[in-house]
Amino acid sequence: MLLERAAQLASLAEFLDDVVAESRGRLVPVAGEAGIGKTALLRTFCDEHSREARMVWGACDPLFAPRPLGPFLEVAEATGGRVEEVVTSGGMPYDLAVALVRELGGRTPTVWSSRTCTGRTKRRSTCCASSSGGCNPSP
Repeated sequence: MLLERAAQLASLAEFLDDVVAESRGRLVPVAGEAGIGKTALLRTFCDEHSREARMVWGACDPLFAPRPLGPFLEVAEATGGRVEEVVTSGGMPYDLAVALVRELGGRTPTVWSSRTCTGRTKRRSTCCASSSGGCNPSP
């Protein structure tokens, strides 16, 4: 159970509703200090809306020097197809970008939560909801 996050969950739900209604993606950065509950917030949101959208997750490697394309390994496994081909073959970042745009743009809405490293110990969670239009920064 997630306490005192109703407003944040409602905001994320509004963004997902906009994505579905407008067929345009949204990129929603979820930032805060380590341990504040960013991942728990996104997991709760994804659990509550799993019937409305496909949910995929990715995370950076907990290494000092993370692997290239590390956050995309789990996403590639979940989506399969061209995204998985590019990541597993060590493809170029621009090939991955093209594959991701095609994957996120052609299906039912997708919520992609990515836990990314922004420093040695800091992490930031990002939620991208997409439906046939890629992801645009949220207003």
